[in-house]
Amino acid sequence: MPEEIRPEFQEIRATLEQSAERYSFARNPRWTRLCARQDEIFAYVRELRAKLMPRYRFGSKRPILSNTYYPALSQGHVDVVTEGIQRVDGGTIVCRRGARHEVDTIITAIVYRYSRSLLVNRVVGREGRTLGETWNQSPRPYLGTTVPGFPNMFILLPPNSIGINSVIFSLESQIAYVMDALRTMERHGITRIELQPEAFADHIAECDRRSTGSVWTDGGCKAYYTDDEGRNYAIHPGFESGDRWRARRFDLARYMVAAAEHDAEALAA
Repeated sequence: MPEEIRPEFQEIRATLEQSAERYSFARNPRWTRLCARQDEIFAYVRELRAKLMPRYRFGSKRPILSNTYYPALSQGHVDVVTEGIQRVDGGTIVCRRGARHEVDTIITAIVYRYSRSLLVNRVVGREGRTLGETWNQSPRPYLGTTVPGFPNMFILLPPNSIGINSVIFSLESQIAYVMDALRTMERHGITRIELQPEAFADHIAECDRRSTGSVWTDGGCKAYYTDDEGRNYAIHPGFESGDRWRARRFDLARYMVAAAEHDAEALAA
């Protein structure tokens, strides 16, 4: 905030916070005096608003709700600087245009690396490829749980399984699906299950179709929800109630199976 208007701005805040019963703006000399510099002060307010106004649709990035965010940034001792940082020189932040700002604490937000988890490079599938190589930084699970080429592997809380909802709700749906799969395997004597590539392709195509034009793919920003090509791999593109309905029962017909010899004929039927 410019130093020359800082005192007046603080006075405006103090005046507005007073009870309307005690002050009449039309008769208050403090208000009259402050109005003499209103153009300069309001110009700063407009500049501050322009800095804080998002250039993307609501929901494109994870929203944070707060009643203290804007009041904190309008405090007289606070400066909102949106210019990019060139370097940190000791206790000074140097911006790209050369402006220097003395600081005693720097808080950095390193965001998610959701598509680059090191764990996927430790899981090896039937053909000798890791899950990371298969996904190639754009995860694609079926119902957020299984992947072709990785038999008997179940994933919990992976990409395309969580919407704007409770994580617990999503986990409950997936756990129910996995438990029914295990019961089905035990009931039929199945020793291995693997998702059919056709079922996988249909599911991914549906997710991509429903994501097209959504706030996550066309919201005007680059969030961790999308890969380098702009594909939404993280968020479930629909109501979680639909996923819970689909995961209520293990769909054995979409899987390739191997069973004990004496159960093979019954399973095929």
